[in-house]
Amino acid sequence: VGVEDADLLDLLLSLGVPVTDPDPDPDSDSRRRHDQLNLADWARSDQRRDLLAIAADPRFRPAFRRAAYGLGGDAHAVEVMRLLAAAPGGRPMLTEWMQEVAAASTAAGLPGLPDAIHRLTWLPAEALELAREEVAAAAAADLGEILARTLRTGLFEELAWPAWESAVAEMTPSGHHGSDLTVVEAWPHLIVANSRQVRVIDAESTVLTHDLRAASSNARRYGFHYVDGELLVFWGHYGTGDIKGYWHTDPADVFTVDTTGRHWNLRSEDISLPLPGGGRATGGGVLHAGDTALPGERRLLSDGTAYWVWQHRDQEHEGGWREYDPAGGTLGRFSVPGFLADARTAHPGNGNGNTVRTESCWLRPAPAVEGSVLGTPADGLLGWRVVRVPGRGWEASDTAGRRVAVPEGSEMPVAALTFPGDE
Repeated sequence: VGVEDADLLDLLLSLGVPVTDPDPDPDSDSRRRHDQLNLADWARSDQRRDLLAIAADPRFRPAFRRAAYGLGGDAHAVEVMRLLAAAPGGRPMLTEWMQEVAAASTAAGLPGLPDAIHRLTWLPAEALELAREEVAAAAAADLGEILARTLRTGLFEELAWPAWESAVAEMTPSGHHGSDLTVVEAWPHLIVANSRQVRVIDAESTVLTHDLRAASSNARRYGFHYVDGELLVFWGHYGTGDIKGYWHTDPADVFTVDTTGRHWNLRSEDISLPLPGGGRATGGGVLHAGDTALPGERRLLSDGTAYWVWQHRDQEHEGGWREYDPAGGTLGRFSVPGFLADARTAHPGNGNGNTVRTESCWLRPAPAVEGSVLGTPADGLLGWRVVRVPGRGWEASDTAGRRVAVPEGSEMPVAALTFPGDE
């Protein structure tokens, strides 16, 4: 079971029944995370538990916090807060959360201030009383100082990507806000398409524009690959379920695409990489311009010379990164690039209790882009490594040496961004 059923979880913990760590399984195919308490159902129960056992186990503080942040501010949410404040176990957890919420109202930059303050406006007096000093400090916040701090840390609104902005503006029907676009990776490019046109863009410009030739009535969903300057267009075909495709250099040559992938999701979210000698590595093979067969897609790392793919946990393997030869399609031993191997040294934290979340780390060759929010590549590489430090939260760093630390219970950081004007 997950941690959603607060009453059941509290009962199991009170009886001393072993309960596993609530962290999500990184190998799960599901994107849904069962990692927050269902406080709404707990509040509706006629025989709700006091939550003392949950409060006594710090592993479940993040699940409580996520649930509290998920409450929407309606009448039932207000009642949930009142009941938590009255529950012996709920009260200390709610106190910690209230202190965090009130502190966030003063720590937030100007763009985040309205949302931070809004949460305080609907919380009942029983909850506000638990963090009286912090709430008073939030009410007395100096907006001038918050504005100055916001300006010193840079402005999101000043980020600019002209090629992307043009694509969204010119390819999206009025009022749709980009919801009808297909967006596909082609690292270091991005592919943007609607039902009529596709563009390949990079950090500086639009490098290719192509008017699609497949009849829109026959195309269920489009997929794309950009290989050595040529664009593969493919789509699911209504009626037969076949995947059809063509290369943009010869659009009249429409062929049936040989693929073992899913017909509905034609592309995964995994990043593919161009190979120095030509072709694009997908983690399941190499796609060359002119090919009619699509290789599978898997998570992929590269230090510019060697490659690794993610091996899911199965009956024979615990899961992890494996050395990979794109040309031969062969897998080698389990290992990680040096950048990941050095993660514990770079983030010593509490020593042996640290866990490197290697499945969430990444490393790949990247061009230097002036003013990029991701920073400057080091030795031609961009990368990110994440370490879980018990009792302290997450610590992470990139190849440029920028570091991020977020407290216990926070979501795992996925990148460090620098906004324009950041001091």
